[in-house]
Amino acid sequence: MLPTGRRSRRSRSTGLPELRTEMDRLLSDFFDQGDGSIRSFAPPTDLYETEDAYVVESELPGFERGDIEVTLDQGSLTIRGTRSAESERETEEFHLRERATGQFERSFRLPRSIDAENVTARFDQGILRVEVPKAAEARSRKIDVEVG
Repeated sequence: MLPTGRRSRRSRSTGLPELRTEMDRLLSDFFDQGDGSIRSFAPPTDLYETEDAYVVESELPGFERGDIEVTLDQGSLTIRGTRSAESERETEEFHLRERATGQFERSFRLPRSIDAENVTARFDQGILRVEVPKAAEARSRKIDVEVG
């Protein structure tokens, strides 16, 4: 619990080392699996719109095509993946291990006006690009103005 009200500087600082220790323990329990790997992570992702489609691009370095799953269900696009630790390094003693391993899942709610039958996904050089075409009625179009 954090201190409330006005207290002297000395009394305000008591308890903070314990709070920091507890926070460090909670974060360690959440992230550390005992082997130094991270349980889950969220790859950097861009979501943008073009004239004809919604595009999701995720950075997935170190993944193979079979490690990635893309689903579209009731207007929600979900990207899941699993990256395992390199097994040939299990006998080595790591001093630092920052490369994330484990599972991730990212979901994005899309507008209703999509062409769900023509969604494409391409994985190239560690970048997953999912293109969700807009339905014909959702696309902007130029309207000719007639004279007279």
